[in-house]
Amino acid sequence: MRLMLATALAMFACTGTIDGGTSAGDDDDGDPPPTPQIVDIEGPMVLPHVQTFANAVCTDTGACSISTYEGHSPTASRALDILSSDVYGERPTDNNVLGDEVAEHALAHQVEYGITYVIWRQRINSGDGWEAMEDRGSITQNHYDHVHVSFETTAP
Repeated sequence: MRLMLATALAMFACTGTIDGGTSAGDDDDGDPPPTPQIVDIEGPMVLPHVQTFANAVCTDTGACSISTYEGHSPTASRALDILSSDVYGERPTDNNVLGDEVAEHALAHQVEYGITYVIWRQRINSGDGWEAMEDRGSITQNHYDHVHVSFETTAP
């Protein structure tokens, strides 16, 4: 599975033109898009569209410490925790900048990756705005140190 993903990413990285022109993936300033990072998600394997999102959010935001676990909601293969702090159990030292960026990135690409909801800073967003959540008792359980992203069963 990872070999197929690596091959696909390598093929993507090799697109372009020989004559010095720009390819369709270039951004407005003529620079090619960043080479996608391949994230080694800690925990059980996730579905392909979940892995693709993990790679994209790492590449686009720099948030690359990503995990899942047995018993994760809705399932380990369909949920990610993206660390926004230095370690679990501590609040971020960047005034929540990274976590805000990750949450915004997930919501901006909700349809593309089949994201059902995002939880960040004791709030949940299913695509129609943030709603407060009950106090679960700790920084980690209240999602102050990581962004939780949940996905549909199949890719869109």
